[in-house]
Amino acid sequence: MKKTTSFAIAALMLVQCTVAFCQKSELNNITGVLCAESSVNLPPNSIDVVFICDVYHHFEFPKTTLASIKRALKKHGHMVVSDFERIEGTTKAWTMGHVRAGKEVFRAEIQDAGFTLVDDKQIEGLKENYF
Repeated sequence: MKKTTSFAIAALMLVQCTVAFCQKSELNNITGVLCAESSVNLPPNSIDVVFICDVYHHFEFPKTTLASIKRALKKHGHMVVSDFERIEGTTKAWTMGHVRAGKEVFRAEIQDAGFTLVDDKQIEGLKENYF
């Protein structure tokens, strides 16, 4: 229980710091929301873009989490995912043990949730991640 509590506190602090940074930068259309383990806790049709950076591999309940994201997205909304590559023989050992699956598994989970792959970008400088 202690591990979960400290993670929740760290996540809450991250959300608070992000919101403070956005306000300081006069980005006034940003709202911080602390998600549950299986839901993004956002109202239906309330967001234009979801950006998931280096955290998709932490989704413990991808089906319900992705369903909540899909509900929260507006009709022509987009979800962008960047996460760590997990390629046997190429990826660092720590990452192999940390990331629960590779891009193909994550892509299948996302497409099974009703999302459509629009593009698979190769971004210069990203050596351990896909976008």
